Amino acid sequence: MEWYYVLAILIGSLIFFMLLGLPVVFAFFAANIIGAMIFMGGEKGVAQLVRNAIDSTQSFSLLPIPLFIFMGEIMFHTGIAARAIDAVDT
Repeated sequence: MEWYYVLAILIGSLIFFMLLGLPVVFAFFAANIIGAMIFMGGEKGVAQLVRNAIDSTQSFSLLPIPLFIFMGEIMFHTGIAARAIDAVDT
């Protein structure tokens, strides 16, 4: 299959799901499942997609990313970040 057909199917399905009102994360998830089913061989492709997702979450090098975001959210909602910036400004 030519690359432009693949691109049209994936971007088209992504835009379709966003127009349906799905949140972006679910639209990307649905487009990935459709792509895995079409281009990786149906059920085997979806199983490989699941295995890749599990393997990537078990990688220690990616662990700090969500924890850093979580720390930033905690600092923002508790007001510690604003107080720290105010302390540096004065």
